[in-house]
Amino acid sequence: MRLTSATYLAVLSGLASSPRLARGSPVASRQEASSCTEPASRPEWRTLPDDTKAEYISAVKCLTTKPSRIGLDTTLYDDFPYVHAQLNLDIHFVAQFLPWHRLFVHLYETALRDDCTYTGPMPYWDWMQDSGTFPSSPIFSNSSTSGFGGTSAGGWVSPARPNPLTSCVTDGAFADFNVTYYTLSKQSHCLNRAFNNGTGTEAEANWEAADYSTATIANITDNSADFKTFWPALENTPHGAIHAVIGGDMVPQTSPNDPLFFLHHAQVDRLWWIWQQVDPETRNADFSGNKNQAPDETPAALTDVMPYLGLGPNMTVSTVMTIENDVLCYTYV
Repeated sequence: MRLTSATYLAVLSGLASSPRLARGSPVASRQEASSCTEPASRPEWRTLPDDTKAEYISAVKCLTTKPSRIGLDTTLYDDFPYVHAQLNLDIHFVAQFLPWHRLFVHLYETALRDDCTYTGPMPYWDWMQDSGTFPSSPIFSNSSTSGFGGTSAGGWVSPARPNPLTSCVTDGAFADFNVTYYTLSKQSHCLNRAFNNGTGTEAEANWEAADYSTATIANITDNSADFKTFWPALENTPHGAIHAVIGGDMVPQTSPNDPLFFLHHAQVDRLWWIWQQVDPETRNADFSGNKNQAPDETPAALTDVMPYLGLGPNMTVSTVMTIENDVLCYTYV
């Protein structure tokens, strides 16, 4: 059995208990007036010059030398997969999926800048450009300074195995890179990737290319009149497919172990932003769907609080419904 996007969704939804309650820092609300007059630009990864790519990757590695911000005995790098795992059921398959990850990526970018002196832009990975040619994407460059590296030499490993942590990345800047957490426990291991090409059926072959193609994204955008239609389509199909195709550490709820996670989610955020720009007056305030996972039918609201367990301040959803505001202040190019 190969890991498909559907299998990824099943694995992710069943791995963690749900904290439910917002914990950590006090709640911040949206500021009505914005002083964001010069938003930072987020470019696509492959457009960056090599020296900027190298600076970004160096800053990512630097996070492993900084102490935990949330009181763990591990590093600031590890804070991100830890928080993501602890909140797993509160931030997936619920309306908060998009706004929560929007701020999560911003907190990561802020850590790169404030803790590791990164001065370049926060990039996104437009995987639509790689639909059908996934393994040859430039993002998987084997450069020891400016490439994320590719898949392991050992190939795909089923997440059902007791210890599926043997698919070590062996090239690029993250060769022999170690991470600490796996699901909800400490389990130090090499960064794992195991590219998955499905079972050979038409729907899954060619690296699930159809799930994140330009045509699929256009279909989601054009046929989603409201947020409660848009976010599940984006989460379940292209977002889930990329996690499933990369495999390895991108499958469990500690998926921020893989530094590609943040470029992937910047792209997901970009697609939400693009959808919002079709009708910003309506869509910048359109937030609806289920607050909690099924069978709980509590409706989501803009006043819902997004928890970050001390990694950053807890904030209401309304705070991050736009990106050119005082809290975020960026745009996509």
